[in-house]
This record gives sequence, structure tokens and C-alpha cells, in this order.
Amino acid sequence: MASIEKELYRFGSPQDAVFICEKHDLRIDMTCDDCEEFICSKCVKTSHKDHRWGTISAATSLLRKDLRNVLKTIEAKDIQHMDKKIQEASKQIKENKRKCEREISKLQKHYDAILKDLDLIRDNIEESLTNSLEVKESKVRRLRSTFKEQKKKALRRIKDMKENNGDMSDLDLLKTYRELIKLSSSDDSDIDKFRYSLTFNAVKERQGVIKTLIGEVFDLQEITLKETGSFQWGGNQIDDLVAINVDSCFLGNRKSQSLERVNKSGRRELSIRLCINSVCVTDKNKVYLTDKLHKCIAHLSPSDSISTIFRTDPLEPLGIYQTMDGDLLVTLIDNETERYFPNSPGRCLLRRMTTAGEIVHDYEYNEDGKKKLFTWPSRVAQNGITDICVINRIDKSEGELLILSFSGFLKSVYNGQGQRDAFDPTDVDCDPNSNIIVCDLYDSTIHLLNPDGKFMKFLLTKNQVTHPTAMSLRQSTLWIGDFQGVVKVFQYNA
Repeated sequence: MASIEKELYRFGSPQDAVFICEKHDLRIDMTCDDCEEFICSKCVKTSHKDHRWGTISAATSLLRKDLRNVLKTIEAKDIQHMDKKIQEASKQIKENKRKCEREISKLQKHYDAILKDLDLIRDNIEESLTNSLEVKESKVRRLRSTFKEQKKKALRRIKDMKENNGDMSDLDLLKTYRELIKLSSSDDSDIDKFRYSLTFNAVKERQGVIKTLIGEVFDLQEITLKETGSFQWGGNQIDDLVAINVDSCFLGNRKSQSLERVNKSGRRELSIRLCINSVCVTDKNKVYLTDKLHKCIAHLSPSDSISTIFRTDPLEPLGIYQTMDGDLLVTLIDNETERYFPNSPGRCLLRRMTTAGEIVHDYEYNEDGKKKLFTWPSRVAQNGITDICVINRIDKSEGELLILSFSGFLKSVYNGQGQRDAFDPTDVDCDPNSNIIVCDLYDSTIHLLNPDGKFMKFLLTKNQVTHPTAMSLRQSTLWIGDFQGVVKVFQYNA
């Protein structure tokens, strides 16, 4: 308190203090409410002429009239709010520690099933988890200390104004009051952003390199989307969207039987009249199409000519995707299939085939060989651990995401995040970390799932995307098309 009093009364008694404007060498007797500055009468007519201003004596007079009520309100509400933030910070520290311990426990259980020579990787991951906890704890502790210091300063000024307001000059009283208001109404720091957010991803099937087997740590908060552009593609629904590279993509609409290649600005580079269901661009930039009318897989050459590669008749090809080893995954139905009917006599299946049309494997039934896997498999993708993700329509406005092992075992089924009764997935793709990205038409959301098909977060919500119908990720660029022909392009940070 002594240091504060020394600062406030360094010019003698409260009423003797006189402050001079450095710019105009006049007495400071005015206050600007917009700039929160103390000014002179000439400042009012020049740099502050369009601002809200008044005399210091008038402002102080108004403050003194209701000072006790104002201080009482601050004590009753703002100080209590500070207490709440301090409690939240303390709770967050404990919660972070519990989450860290839970993640380490998951890691240990998974590790126990792996060979002893994975010890080094296991130690590195545990160190990453623990280091993250220490960083988060340090930040939350600093935040808690800030809240405590703000509370201490606010109480100090409240006490000073209660006990000494009669002895304070108008200027000092107003200055102290403004400092109090700033302390009590400063922007809240979002404690939630310091929540422990690292998560350990367990890989159930032990395939690939050792790092893939043990799993990996990533920070969920670091997986973000940033919109980099958008354009209007006609006015019809985008039924198919496949990125060619970071600068261009294919867009298709079944109603108009059109397929076009467009760039990020929406400029057409190619237009084809063709009744297709889906497009696939391979890692070598070869383009394959599922031809609905002719029931075949077609190829689009670099010279933009179309040729049939092989027929799928009597089955109609729907979705298509390249496997990691260069084959094609194609979802198929026949003419006898009743839409969305589980016991339909027709065939609904996923077929793995070579680019020459040789059948490698059919995924049609569950392990028992009797129950059908699909009712209407519309889209397909594969992630980095070879699992296959299939959008399976079960009604006109409802579907599910099936995750199959490469051998055909049904690993999990994702039915949405429970915003409403029905989940309406329209497209699926996978990121470099084997996470699964799904767009939900009805709820206008983009879901991010871990490789096991468990929900992690919404990448986009209805404030950022409207009824998405098609989607494609290429390198770090995510393209999303909607039901009114709008295409949005995002930078995918993972």
C-alpha cells in the first residue's frame, strides 16, 4: 500500500496535485471516455474532438455518488467470478493429471501385447505424454497465479477507495477506479485451451512398421481446418468431388450427367457429359470412373478421352477408391437390390479388383457367411493401416460408417455423434495419420474419427459448412461440396 500511496500523493496532498499536458502545456482537467485518457482543453478541440469527453470533476462527481454500490457490485460478482476461475484452474490441473494417467494406462495395456524390443518406442511416447502434462500444468498454474494476483490487486484498490476516497484527488480517484474496472473486467482466459489434449491412438491389428504397431501420440487441438477459398459450381447438388491435386478437382452431378475439372477459383478446365457415380484419382494421377449407364469402370486419359477398362455388368458400380497396393475398391449393387432393405435378394458388396478387372476379394457377408454387410454401399476409402471405410446407406436420409479390416472382418460401426436420431453420412476420406473424416449431410458437420472409428471432434459445424454432400482430401488440402453447388477449400493441419 505504501508504494501506491507514494505514487498517488507524490505531489503533496490530494487536492494540491496538478498535472500538465505535455503536448499543449495546459492543465489536465478533462477526460476522454473513448480513449480512457486524461487530457487538456485544447486536446478536446483537436485530437479528441470527435470522442466522448467531459471534465474530470464531473466524471468524479458521478462516480462518488454511486461509488459504494459500484464497489459492492464488483465485490459481489467480479471477485466471485475470479474465485470461480481459480477453482476451475485447480480442477483442470487435477483433471489433466487423471487424463494423462489414463492415456499412459492405455499405452501400457497395448504395449503389453507387443514384443519386448518396443521398449524404446514405449518410453519415448510416455515421455511425450508426461512432458505435455508438465507443459499444461505449468501454463494452468501460471494462469491460476494471474487470477490470484488480479484478485489481490482488485481487493487492494477496493479497500483503498473505501478508506481513502475522501482524501483522493478527483484525478487519482478516477484513475484508481479505472484500474479496478480493468482488473475486474479483464478478458477471461479460456482455461479449456489448457486442457490435457494429447491422446494415445492404439492400433489393434499389428501390421506395418513397429511405430504403427505401438501407436502414436498427437495433439487433437492441433488438427484444424482453415478456409482458403470457395466458389459456386452451378446450382445443383455436388454428388461427387475428388481432388486431383491441391489446385484442382473433379466435380460431378448425376442429375445433369456432367463431370467437370475445375480449379480453386471455380474456372472450368474440362467438361464431360457422362452418367457416373464416382471418380478416383490414383497416386500416379490416373483417373478411373464408375460408369452407371454402361456398368463398367472407365479410364480418363491425359488427353481427356474416355475408354472402358472392364465391365461390372450385371452389377452397377457406385463408389471407387485406390488401395495402398494399387488395386481398386469398388462398391457394387445389382438390379434386384431393393434400396436399404437388409434382406434384399439382390447383391450389395465391396469388391477389391486389379486395374485390369481381375477380382481379388469380395466383401459381402459378415464372418458367419450369412448376414450381409451392406444395404447400399455408396462410398469407400482406405486408411494408412489398410482398414476399409464404407458409407452404407440404410435409408434415404440415414446411414452408417462401416470399418472393415483388409481381410474383411467388421471392426466397428459408427452411427454419428448423437445430435439427432439419424446420422446422414455422404462421403468419407482418411488423413495421413489414418484418422477418418466423414461428412454428415443433415447436421452440416464434418466428423473426425480415430482409426478405430471412435469420434474425436467436429472439424466443421453448420456455421462453417452447409449440408455437405461430397469431400476429398489431397495432401493438406480438403475440398468440400454441398447440396447447392458451393465448393469450399480448406487447409488441413494435422
